[in-house]
Amino acid sequence: MSSEYLRPASLPEALKALASAGPAARIIAGGSDLMVELRQRRLHGQELPGLLVDVAGLPELQGARLQDGGLWLGAGLTFSQCQEDALIGARLPLLAEAARTVGSRQIRNVATLGGNLGNLSPAADGVTVLAGLGATAFLASPDGRRPAAVEDLAAQGLLPGEIIVGFHVPAPACPTAAAFRKVIRRQAVGIARFNLAVQLDLEDQGAIAAANIGVGAVFPSPRRVGEAEALLRGQKPSPGLWAGAALALAQAMLKACGQRPSMVYKEPALTRVAARTLALAWRRGLASREARS
Repeated sequence: MSSEYLRPASLPEALKALASAGPAARIIAGGSDLMVELRQRRLHGQELPGLLVDVAGLPELQGARLQDGGLWLGAGLTFSQCQEDALIGARLPLLAEAARTVGSRQIRNVATLGGNLGNLSPAADGVTVLAGLGATAFLASPDGRRPAAVEDLAAQGLLPGEIIVGFHVPAPACPTAAAFRKVIRRQAVGIARFNLAVQLDLEDQGAIAAANIGVGAVFPSPRRVGEAEALLRGQKPSPGLWAGAALALAQAMLKACGQRPSMVYKEPALTRVAARTLALAWRRGLASREARS
């Protein structure tokens, strides 16, 4: 499907190949989105990339580890690995839960965390989690390395010749006080109508010390919703609190996107699902605390 294919052995080799090929080159990791795009191009007689640079096997993009007070996640991690990795399961269960909802097992076995961001889908499940948690992406190019907030990168995209190396995610204070939910058109493999990632930090007295909320598919790109987070900080959990924060989410959506026809469905659906997801995250955190006491 492409005139050339390269599987480099190292990150410098991959960067050199991209720089030499210029705009005609594309990066491929799992290929779960890119291969569909290339098939469509071929069927419609459109131009194909001159070079595919396969970064799936690069050692620099692999693994998960504790680093700098948070977690380092290699961009080459597949969603199956995110789902099954013991460290992610213990310290970042929100990502493990989101990973379980991505596509089919076959898709999860090849689709990568970096590719989920690089594809720039508004509904990317992994990106919703990373953006909601305030994660930072680290990108490599022939000019060196640079950090970028995942939320910003999801909106702006990569610069030519860049490769996502990995992500730094602040470690949640209460990892179990988290929940991920999404709504799709059918109960099978499908793209989310919207998805929602919630992470709470619970005080010993029962109040919410902090909250992280990421939402995808209702904005032009996945983003963190500070308006709803602010309503939760310092408050005691209650059905009214969840409802108020959920309403703030819906209002943020309407402010960003306007009254499109789909909002007749999305506004009440997001409000209901958000309230339930917030309550679930709180219950999970509370149950974990009680189990340890």
